[in-house]
Amino acid sequence: MNNNLKKSLIIPTYLKVKTPEEIPNAEGILLLKRAMESLFVLEDDELTVIAVFCIDVPSWEDEFDTVLRKTVTDFPLKFPLIIFTEKNLKSLKEYLRGKGCGKMADKLSACGYSNIRNCGLVAANTLGADSVIFIDNDEVIEDKEFLKTAGEYAGADYNGIKVDGKGGFYISEEGEIVEKTAFHWWQILWNKGKLIAETMKKILNAYERLVESPIILGGNLVLHKNLFSIIPFCSYFVKILEILTLLYPVYATK
Repeated sequence: MNNNLKKSLIIPTYLKVKTPEEIPNAEGILLLKRAMESLFVLEDDELTVIAVFCIDVPSWEDEFDTVLRKTVTDFPLKFPLIIFTEKNLKSLKEYLRGKGCGKMADKLSACGYSNIRNCGLVAANTLGADSVIFIDNDEVIEDKEFLKTAGEYAGADYNGIKVDGKGGFYISEEGEIVEKTAFHWWQILWNKGKLIAETMKKILNAYERLVESPIILGGNLVLHKNLFSIIPFCSYFVKILEILTLLYPVYATK
């Protein structure tokens, strides 16, 4: 990734609380704080962090937003932080409807795997980001050159192919990249865990720096604006992602 490009780190966070008072000690908040603290190891200073929140409550109240923002902005921060909540989403929807884009506004949501990530992309695009990096709030970064590695070849050519999306791996607490998965009888026709493990092993054993892959991990993902500005996360991504990756090459980084 060119160091002159503007980049955003997006961290989707889910909270299950019943009252605003529960927010400071919610598991999702504590995990996010740990993830944010891990960013101090990074050498790169040119980064904006976007924390997108889904609060699973029957009805939204402004007090949830107030407590959430106070809690998160009290974290030790290395980088500028943007907080995106249901309140921001409501304002965005009103703006879109005012521009005659009501159908688009109705499709936006802060909850759900694809939806919360799309909100992050909206925020990053508004900030003029050239590239985005997704991590999950239950992850920590330990490599000081993570941003350099994540951004390598993003938006550039690799062996004559444009690399606008790429992903990396997770390392578990046990130091494993490819974790063992239990087999269930109903997986006899489609053992997804086994297939993912086999694919990851092939990638890890490849000699190339970048390897074309039919799968990608959303918690260690890099997207260039060439891709995220025209193709969002799909609400039916579980069924359609494999088709999309065949139509639009996605690369995994070793």
